[in-house]
This record gives sequence, C-alpha cells and structure tokens, in this order.
Amino acid sequence: MTSVSQWAFADTKKFKADTITCTKNSMNDEMENYAQFMLHLFSYYRHISELQDPENNRFPHTSLLQKLWAADLSANASDKLTFTEKHMQCLQNVQDAAYNSLRYKLGEDALQRVTKPFCGDCPDLCKEEFADEDEEEMDGLQEED
Repeated sequence: MTSVSQWAFADTKKFKADTITCTKNSMNDEMENYAQFMLHLFSYYRHISELQDPENNRFPHTSLLQKLWAADLSANASDKLTFTEKHMQCLQNVQDAAYNSLRYKLGEDALQRVTKPFCGDCPDLCKEEFADEDEEEMDGLQEED
C-alpha cells in the first residue's frame, strides 16, 4: 500500500488555470509538481523518462498528463489507465484532507471563549489580572473569618 502525504500535492486553487486544459504559457511549477506526483502514483512506467513528454522541456509532466487525459477521455471506463474513477477519488480525498479543510475557519471553542491568551508583550496587563485575583482571594479569606 502506498502512503501519500497530502502536503506533497500543491493546492490546486493556486494554479490559476486548469491543469488539464491550460496552454503551455499558463503552466507553472506548482502544476508541474502536482502532475509529477500524480504520474508517479497512477501511471504505469518502467523508466522515469516514460513520465515526461519529450516535446515540452519546461513542463514535461504537465504536458504528458494532458495527453493522458485526452487518451482516457476517449476511452471506455474499463480501458482508462491514469484517470480512473478510483484514482480521481483518491486525488479528491487528498485535496479535501489537505486544503479544503483548512479553508473553513472554526469559531472559538468553550475554553477559548473564557480565557485570554498569554501575552508576553503586556506584563502590566498580566500584573493587573493577578492583582484582581489576589484581591478576590483575600476577600474570600476575610469573609470566612
């Protein structure tokens, strides 16, 4: 079983173009890294050179990925090699786990709502808080007497 680090895949939102349909001029390094990881995971190869398009020296992986997409697009579901349903589901899970989950900001939890974070920049504020607590404790002790 292959272990996949979701952080190895770039956030596709940052590509600013569709990897599959973009032109050579709009390809970028993040797309190239994404295409390289995808080809390594989901393509059949005997030599590393089989994962590169010799016609595109700048972005050989992205270019090959586009060609494989075109080939799989016209193939029956059972004949697809790279863009199978299982592979696409795996990539979507990686994207969801790595980046989509980080786009949603959660509200404060119960502890964060009732506490103040430590602030090393404001020692006077901390002294005031401790002074207030000390006064409350002293008042409580005096009431007991």
